[in-house]
Amino acid sequence: MSKEPKNLEQRDGFQSKWGFILACIGSAVGMGNIWRFPIMVQKYGGMTFLLPYFIFVILIGSTGVIEEFALGRRAAAGPVGAFGMCTKERTGNEKKPVRQSVRSRSSVH
Repeated sequence: MSKEPKNLEQRDGFQSKWGFILACIGSAVGMGNIWRFPIMVQKYGGMTFLLPYFIFVILIGSTGVIEEFALGRRAAAGPVGAFGMCTKERTGNEKKPVRQSVRSRSSVH
């Protein structure tokens, strides 16, 4: 019963169990903040604030998601590769991360 059809395409997934767990925790914390804030506002008498709050959450959240999808598709890479592509297009050169050893940092003083 566990056989999958051979015509299913291979999908990307998490490389480790820890990556999946951290993504779930981040999602839960974000959703907790989105749900807790309106409840606290309603509890303390600020119910008129909820309509604009939900409108802005939807507008700002949806535009951010659309932007991330568009950037990822154009770069055909993950977040690091996509923002590296943006840096290269904006400045004309590719920025490399600067790494200093402990010895070179201590010799500066």
